[in-house]
Amino acid sequence: MNVFDLLSMRGMEVKPSYADENEFKICCLFCGDMGEAQDDRFRCGFNIQSGIGHCFNCGWSSRKAILEIVRKLGGDSFDLDQVQKTPFTGETRKRPKKVELPEGFELLWKWKKERLAREAWEYVRSRGITEEQVKKHEIGIALYDSRFRDRIIFPVRDPAGKLLGVVGRDYTGEREPRYYNSAGLKYIYNANPLTYSKRWIILSEGIIKSLAIERAIQDKICSGSLLGAHVTNTKVACLDGFKEAILFPDPDRAGIKGFLGVAANLTTQIRVSMVWPWPLKQADEMSPKEIREVILGRRPYNQLLHLKMRQEIRHR
Repeated sequence: MNVFDLLSMRGMEVKPSYADENEFKICCLFCGDMGEAQDDRFRCGFNIQSGIGHCFNCGWSSRKAILEIVRKLGGDSFDLDQVQKTPFTGETRKRPKKVELPEGFELLWKWKKERLAREAWEYVRSRGITEEQVKKHEIGIALYDSRFRDRIIFPVRDPAGKLLGVVGRDYTGEREPRYYNSAGLKYIYNANPLTYSKRWIILSEGIIKSLAIERAIQDKICSGSLLGAHVTNTKVACLDGFKEAILFPDPDRAGIKGFLGVAANLTTQIRVSMVWPWPLKQADEMSPKEIREVILGRRPYNQLLHLKMRQEIRHR
């Protein structure tokens, strides 16, 4: 394993420096230790040839930067000799492949009457997703791609419309895993502050839940999905432009615990609130009225709320 593998395992994005093929940039891991706000602008650079690293945000610097980065990420089994002997080849530092839609991708609303798409269309409608949402979010199917066969395709795009990846959701009940993401996908689904006058975003775990919330609030506030119950530096960067993140967790213990971790990580970057009272059902199992009530009753995230919810976990 090399430092790039470890960074990837920890959800860290690496960007190449176009000035020197041996230099790379990450969001700094040391800003918090140096008393600065978390870096989300890739201000920390390191050189795999010289080993020197420096952050332009907090001022951290080291002549053994790769070793320090590895140890900060929890790679205690690495020692200096191992790091220095790591073969940094063109393969290990190559740029990511261009993200593309699955082979044979078709917009579902255009194919809803075709035999090949009928089951997929019926599944989408059974989950409450409207035709308007299918069109807006470019939800589709993949006719020829074996990886995404029998799955609803949810494209994940940035605010400018650039494709970042895709999420495939099994609609037959026979494909495992139920969700299959394109390689390297670590963004927030539907995080677009440009479309809404209120720069708020409601964050839930899954896409279908985020679409249920979107319907309940009549698309007046951005409803996005974390595609899980954790955040990475890349996901934090997706929230740039928003003023408040409203967390809408799953009702089980794992969901609450995971979103408390999300709240703690986000609170230094953005105003964070939690829906209240905490839901007893999944968002897509709640009525629109129930969804609106817990959003309207949201409470600012703080240490007192954190402790209260830790107590709540014990009773679920």
